[in-house]
Amino acid sequence: MPSEKVPVLICGMPDTGYVGRLAPYYLTQALKASTIAELYSKYFPAQIQIYKDGTTGLLKGELFWSKDTNLLIFTGDSQAATPEGQHVVSEKIVKIGSELGVKKVFTLGAFITGAMVKDPSVYGTATSPELLGELRVHNVKTMSEGAITGMNGLLFGLAKMYGMDSVGLYGETSGFGADEKAAKAILKVLEKILNVALDYSAIKPDKTVLSGEDQNPESEEGHNNDRGYIR
Repeated sequence: MPSEKVPVLICGMPDTGYVGRLAPYYLTQALKASTIAELYSKYFPAQIQIYKDGTTGLLKGELFWSKDTNLLIFTGDSQAATPEGQHVVSEKIVKIGSELGVKKVFTLGAFITGAMVKDPSVYGTATSPELLGELRVHNVKTMSEGAITGMNGLLFGLAKMYGMDSVGLYGETSGFGADEKAAKAILKVLEKILNVALDYSAIKPDKTVLSGEDQNPESEEGHNNDRGYIR
């Protein structure tokens, strides 16, 4: 565990296009971050994960710490299966961050357009005009309408309630299949904002991670049958 306060927590949970899972997962690899805690909950879907080596395990969340950059990263196998569960698990994550001294939370996810693009743009929102100005410097397109549902929205909102700054970064994606390009587009922006160097050669796609696209029976898409969780 960190012996000093950690100012930044970066979160992302599985969503449409799987961007909210891939971006933080790849970030842990690029920063060579270590797992410092695991989160299990009765609110995760009632199933087990089968790993590529044939073994199994309960669905869980993981908190990583990059010692070199002093950054916390949280991601998980699945979002909680119900709105109540999403609130409970999201608040637990934010509380842990608060206890570790976090002052700013980034949430990562997908911005669904329904169109295939070669070079995904990154869209963003924040809790203050000053933070939005910083995003514009890095060519992040400001969101001006809609809503962010599921845990990737709740983590953003609850962080603000706990007195933390919140920034949301969302990679442009068609929403059809796991979108690694959208995830990496977010990382390139995050790298500049945080002034850290990412080792992209260390990123190795994991079939276990990419296989979980259907693990969110009531994730960001909610009950409206639209493909995006930003609407």
